[in-house]
Formats: sequence, structure tokens, C-alpha cells
Amino acid sequence: MLLLKNFAHPRGERLVKVQLPIGEKQNFSVIDLISMKAFMADGKTVTDIPGPIAGCGPRKAHGVLVEAARGKVKTPCSKNILEAGSLSDTS
Repeated sequence: MLLLKNFAHPRGERLVKVQLPIGEKQNFSVIDLISMKAFMADGKTVTDIPGPIAGCGPRKAHGVLVEAARGKVKTPCSKNILEAGSLSDTS
């Protein structure tokens, strides 16, 4: 992460997570913070975020992503989507 910060900060850019890891080793999966879905380790299963993980962490990270995107929006269509407060694939 240090290398990413060294790259982004001198250029005035901000780093924002788009995925959060869950599980480890053979069960390593990710939460996509745009769709708010969990992509499971088998590479085939997409599901809602598992209950014990669905708490504050993913929602907070999603909110940070939405706020960061609001500051970079260039088109009226994108602004309408972001004003709805969601970056899901159904927007």
C-alpha cells in the first residue's frame, strides 16, 4: 500500500477501495463495493454479502466510494445516478 500512496498523493489523487477481501487461502473471496455483492472463492458464485460480514465495514467503504465518485463526476447522467446514492449495476 505504501507504493500506491507514494504514486497517488504527489499527483493530488485519492485512493479508494473498490473491493474488500473476505476469507483466506482456499476460501478467499471479495466483496465488490460497487455492486455490494460477494464474489465467492469458487469463481462462479455471486451472492449477497454474508450476514456476519454485512455490518458496517462494507457499507462504510461503499459510502466512501460513492462520495469519492461524486467529486469526479463529469456527465449529467452520472450525476443523476450518484444523487440517488447508489453505484449498483441496477441504477
